[in-house]
Amino acid sequence: MAMLKLQLLSQVLVTGAGATVPAPPNEVAPFLRAMQAGLVGGTAATVNIEVSDDAKTWIVAATFVLAPNTAEGISSEVPWRFIRGNVTAISGGGAVDALVTLGNAG
Repeated sequence: MAMLKLQLLSQVLVTGAGATVPAPPNEVAPFLRAMQAGLVGGTAATVNIEVSDDAKTWIVAATFVLAPNTAEGISSEVPWRFIRGNVTAISGGGAVDALVTLGNAG
């Protein structure tokens, strides 16, 4: 199966949560999720990848503290129904991106 990429944050310049992104229902349970956040430019930021089963109560699945022009990532096999990026701190003039990739764990 091909990897499916879900853009959570794109060129974000301020703090706050991004839009809620539903996980495709047929691809939730048997697949590995790779989560990553990256910064472009001369900035520093803290980004949470948040997950939920009801799109109301959010749990922090990962926190990335990023320096300028860097990226960090983790993987998770937990089948959350909803996911979002949340920039909790940002300084400087760069932009934040966050991406989740769904793909076969095997």
